[in-house]
Amino acid sequence: MLPKIHRLNKRADFQLVFKKGTVLHGKFLSFFSLEGSGGLQKAGVIVSNKVSKKATERNRVRRILREALKESLKNIQPGTMLVFLAKTQACGVENNLLKKEALWLISRQVKK
Repeated sequence: MLPKIHRLNKRADFQLVFKKGTVLHGKFLSFFSLEGSGGLQKAGVIVSNKVSKKATERNRVRRILREALKESLKNIQPGTMLVFLAKTQACGVENNLLKKEALWLISRQVKK
């Protein structure tokens, strides 16, 4: 689980990242990022009912994405806000493929 200080939890923060941030698309995920001037890195994960009607499957996807964020948090610039948005294909995918794509999207954001 992400530490509480690194979580995005306000609707306004999510909307800001969606409107002003950059987006990268993968096969299973969309990744939004907005670089800030300072402060802590913040991240959020969105897995809607469209991905799966079963809560256990949605929670599995959330856990994998949070784990990927936690591993790469030290490589992200301070003040950056990140949001993962799971696509419908993310539900039936193996854990390692989903985590691999998440880490790849984060690494592309860090290289910019």
